[in-house]
Amino acid sequence: IDNMNRIQRQKVIGFTVGRHGIGSIRFDVLADLTSVNLDEVLGNIVRLEIRSATVYPNAAKKPPMGKGLNLPATITLANSWPRKKDGKSSTGDKSGIRFKKHVECLKKVGGTSFLGYDKDTGVWTFSVLHFTTYGFPDDDEETDGDAMSEFGQSTLSAPPDTPTPKIRTPRAQSVNQSFASSSE
Repeated sequence: IDNMNRIQRQKVIGFTVGRHGIGSIRFDVLADLTSVNLDEVLGNIVRLEIRSATVYPNAAKKPPMGKGLNLPATITLANSWPRKKDGKSSTGDKSGIRFKKHVECLKKVGGTSFLGYDKDTGVWTFSVLHFTTYGFPDDDEETDGDAMSEFGQSTLSAPPDTPTPKIRTPRAQSVNQSFASSSE
């Protein structure tokens, strides 16, 4: 992207931002990146955290729908496993009542169109028309609402045997590794 000229940056196809083991956002329409500061994309404009994706966390900096990165997109979130009642550990369920409730809950997340859930990898895929924060529902039925701490923070964790990143991806050094796209 850094090597694209201004005209090429106006029509970027398949612009994707991602974090390994966390998830990705692929913008489904041509993205005009001429007014987007690429050094601020990962971490400031786009926040990918376990089971959550946010674009423009600062509402004051959010452009109108169809501008900047406030575009239709397909989101994949890893670690979207069903949880035990403690809200912390994976059930390992790949079928049964709890698994079915889990998938039904994913299908009902407001503002999203459910595209799929891979029971073997724990990856949830959905599409959105514009951006806010999208992630696992606070009132997750399979955990009977116990997935929130007393501070209102999610207590959901990675599935067993999946290391949770202890450090954030460096922004400036990994920009080229975190983006994938082509121009028209």
